[in-house]
Amino acid sequence: MWPTGWPPRNLTEAARVAQAVGNLHWDFVVNGEVLLVFCDAPVELLLTRLGVSFERQPSPLPAALTLSAVS
Repeated sequence: MWPTGWPPRNLTEAARVAQAVGNLHWDFVVNGEVLLVFCDAPVELLLTRLGVSFERQPSPLPAALTLSAVS
């Protein structure tokens, strides 16, 4: 799974997406002005339903999204 990234359009969208992604029990990280989350079918469906513009980014995973970061 590649990280999915999107720059939120405003604070409301950022909060709405963060809460919805959390409800799927996925973590997300902030990378500059971009939110990153693992890309899977439920996340893609969620972001599409919320009207969020996103793209898959084949990039190294931030430490916060790796299993080694979970204590």
